[in-house]
Amino acid sequence: MSSAYGIVAKSVRYLRHRLTSGNQHSIHSPQVFALYNALFDKPGSEIQSIYRLHRELKQSDEIIRYADPGRQGKSTSISVKSLARNVAKSERLGTVLHNLVHHLKPKSILELGSSLGLSALYQHTGWSQASFLAVEGAPELAEKAQQHVQIQSVPIELQCGLFDDVLPALLERQASFDYIYLDGHHQLEPSRRYYEQLKQLAVDGTVIVLDDIHWSAGMEQFWNDVIADTDATFTIDLFEFGIVILRSGAPKQHFSLRL
Repeated sequence: MSSAYGIVAKSVRYLRHRLTSGNQHSIHSPQVFALYNALFDKPGSEIQSIYRLHRELKQSDEIIRYADPGRQGKSTSISVKSLARNVAKSERLGTVLHNLVHHLKPKSILELGSSLGLSALYQHTGWSQASFLAVEGAPELAEKAQQHVQIQSVPIELQCGLFDDVLPALLERQASFDYIYLDGHHQLEPSRRYYEQLKQLAVDGTVIVLDDIHWSAGMEQFWNDVIADTDATFTIDLFEFGIVILRSGAPKQHFSLRL
């Protein structure tokens, strides 16, 4: 698929979402109503240092060369400013993630796909009392993420490894998380595999955030599979993110909402 065609296709998907999605007035679940409204809160001062770092990285001409795990190890060269501007979530969406974590106040966080570490930092500042494990598959990116974590002096554990290696290891040691953010390898079959493994790392009430659910037709198929999953009690389509709440005993509901 050409990049131009991909941009047009995603624009069409976005327009479709805008035309069919609602806002807080279309939510009949108190839990989802509170969560959705919290996404628009004004964050505290603790996020300001992450904004500053993000802006600095958008100006960096440093080139990173790495083997992209999401593209079968294909060698990639890209500037830090391109990663910060085009790959990392925007400051607005980083704030949404920050607010989501602040609202949920999880005990343990797992992030898969850290890139420069910005999303991890946005989320960590939302609730710094949570333990935080961040995973990045490319050693060169993991090293940069670690540098940024150290600059911010926050206790995020940064691990370099492929998801197909890290997830079985976490399952073997019976790790569990009540908040999980999956951002990497945006293809149908790997995403299905990771999702099933992540459910095994969940506890009752775990929230799983799935990034780029409308990235491609394959990712939309994956998201539709998640919506149909009987374990996914609440599913929330925010276009940029899909939020899944795994809560036993509650009626299954799906929401399509605007950010």
